[in-house]
Amino acid sequence: MTVVLFRQHGLRVAEFWFGQPAGEVRRVDLILRRREPLPTPKWSCTPFDTLHTDLGQPEGTMFAAIQETVRYEIRRGQSRDGLEFECWAAPPSAIVDEFLGRYRAFAREKGLAPLRPDPLPAYASAGLLHLTTATINGETIVWHAYTAGSTWVNLIRSVSLFRSATSSSDRQLTGRANKALHWFDMLHYKSAGVVLYDWGGWYTGGKDREKLLINQFKASFGGSLVHTFDSVAPASTRGALYLW
Repeated sequence: MTVVLFRQHGLRVAEFWFGQPAGEVRRVDLILRRREPLPTPKWSCTPFDTLHTDLGQPEGTMFAAIQETVRYEIRRGQSRDGLEFECWAAPPSAIVDEFLGRYRAFAREKGLAPLRPDPLPAYASAGLLHLTTATINGETIVWHAYTAGSTWVNLIRSVSLFRSATSSSDRQLTGRANKALHWFDMLHYKSAGVVLYDWGGWYTGGKDREKLLINQFKASFGGSLVHTFDSVAPASTRGALYLW
């Protein structure tokens, strides 16, 4: 049983992913179950729409499902751009800290509120955090962060240097690197026996242009829209009072 333990709003929280049984966990206030296919009876449940790519398909079938222009950019990123890719299944603390620093700078540029507390160190401590990178000429220009199990991976953050790029050619290179890194990630996890690639959410509104563009980017890789649930239940009196 892999459980993520962290504190939120002064409460001790245990978190489980993708239908993993929530076994007995002592001295916590809340139990979270993320990406459940159905709402858990008697738990407080929130719908969570997301996009799934089936990594159990043949590689050729997966690649053919990607939009033609994206396939071209992936091939160019792999061959002509000289990109190098890397995956850390158990990233050392120095790499986690470097990613967090990059993400915080990226979030400030986009005007995103900081996560307090940030759950990534808890994912790293539980052995669920994976980081992947695309690098050119020794400089890392794209990062992807995942929670990962034996049969699934879930994208939780993507950081690129797109906004800090000074020229259109640099921005285009960063865009190709991001697409090529997603494809590298898919093949890497497929070779490791992973069958489910979760894109980390799908915006169901119609007004936020940036989120709609993110939807468009995710959909360009194919995949299927699925409806899941995040469920929470109290495990202590404090947890019950908080939910109430």
